[in-house]
Amino acid sequence: MKLILTGLGILVALVIVLGMIVFMFPSGNAEKGKPQFTIVQLTDIHYTSTPPETSGLSWKHHIRILGYKLHKNNLAEGSRILHNTIEYINEKIKPDLVVITGDIVDRGNDKEGMKQAKDILDKLNCPWYPVIGDHDLNDGEDKRRNYKEVFGDINYSFDRKGWHIIMLGIFPDDEALRWLKEDLDRNADKPTMVFMHRMLLASWLMKELSRRYYCPEIVSPRAEEIVEILNNHGNVIATFSGHSHTNYSRKKGGILYISTAALIGPPYQFRVINVYKDRISTSVRTAHPLKKR
Repeated sequence: MKLILTGLGILVALVIVLGMIVFMFPSGNAEKGKPQFTIVQLTDIHYTSTPPETSGLSWKHHIRILGYKLHKNNLAEGSRILHNTIEYINEKIKPDLVVITGDIVDRGNDKEGMKQAKDILDKLNCPWYPVIGDHDLNDGEDKRRNYKEVFGDINYSFDRKGWHIIMLGIFPDDEALRWLKEDLDRNADKPTMVFMHRMLLASWLMKELSRRYYCPEIVSPRAEEIVEILNNHGNVIATFSGHSHTNYSRKKGGILYISTAALIGPPYQFRVINVYKDRISTSVRTAHPLKKR
């Protein structure tokens, strides 16, 4: 911990000197009128069928540095966190749909964990739509095999009350990018949201902290190509991702790029997206899933 804080202190000083600031999307935007529909975004559930006896948490809370959050995944409580969050969403939020932006399981070889997670997610009182993350990839030639057998398609889209919603799987190849272009072309008259696992844009601070303390890369492969495709279509309102395990937002070229914190780590958050005719508002919530209810 002492090493991490020392490193963070140096980075924070650099950021302040350079005048760089991480902007977070407002946690509660006041909007007039009733939304057309509501989406809940869950991400980075990291469910496992063989949880450790203890999480080994060296600290119970997250550390936030200019908007970037560091924490430890609470794998030992993964089942409880997911069960209680689903119960809370059903009782308190009552969304029209739930979207899950990847890392449903902690290890893609854990097919039983995928099945168990799906059984819990099926308790939602609304439709739910997953997209694959890097932790959902299994070993072997077809790294998406387990995910496809349990959850279905890698890339797909659907409509909801005049809006178009795109689910783009991780590590998109040429075929996936062609599909993305064609799907946007076919739905050019509809406001559109894109959900995927990794971020398309991130601040210098987030990239640096992630490389040092979390994972080598937080931005999606071929992110520049994807952003160019989205920019070439004037109907994309926002993209939503996970992977970074923190809440972050940036608006560029008229598109909101929003990342949401991991459900598996303190403070166990998810995002509520209220969708209006031509705009959205979002807020970050927690079900406090480790508290007795």
